[in-house]
Amino acid sequence: MIGEFLKSAASKTVENLVFGYALRRRDGARLLTKSETGHIPTSSLHRDPHCGFLLQVIGRKRLDLYSADQGELIYPHKAYNNYQPCWFRPEDPDYSVYPKAERANCLSVTLNPGEMIVQPAGWFHQVYALDSPNMSVSYFWRSKKSVASTPDCGCISELICNRK
Repeated sequence: MIGEFLKSAASKTVENLVFGYALRRRDGARLLTKSETGHIPTSSLHRDPHCGFLLQVIGRKRLDLYSADQGELIYPHKAYNNYQPCWFRPEDPDYSVYPKAERANCLSVTLNPGEMIVQPAGWFHQVYALDSPNMSVSYFWRSKKSVASTPDCGCISELICNRK
């Protein structure tokens, strides 16, 4: 229903989007992106300090997710601003440089048009566009708690971890 509406509306404007173009709010948060496909991630491994969602509009995306408690295994940068990138690159792993990464457990999820995923604050993720054209909408909301005080969105991560 809402996915079909967004897909219909977006398909009329996708030709006007330039590769890499993103609509942003005044605070810089990305709202809408068009991605090219390939084996290189459209978003390298990182974590965001706020909970958010990703709604897939056109094409498919694959998200590789790592729970917040695996940070030590995937070598996040010590200092960061809006998001925390990682030194480890799962798409081209070098276990001689990042030996702990071999113990990291990745959960891969494929989003089809009209599907949405909630991304808990503090969860590491990397995104791949599987089809072209490809468009998604994302939004992050701020809470009074930050990643430092709460590694996820509470029950949301429970749902992800305990799904059958």
